[in-house]
Amino acid sequence: MVIHRYSNASKKPYPPNDIIDDIRREFGISLSYRKALAV
Repeated sequence: MVIHRYSNASKKPYPPNDIIDDIRREFGISLSYRKALAV
């Protein structure tokens, strides 16, 4: 669903908290820190 956005994380690192905020903003769902860390 959103993996394609974070596949180039070596160019710009995405901390888990940023991933959580993006998911909440775009899809309206909550994501645990552990799941965001796995991305």
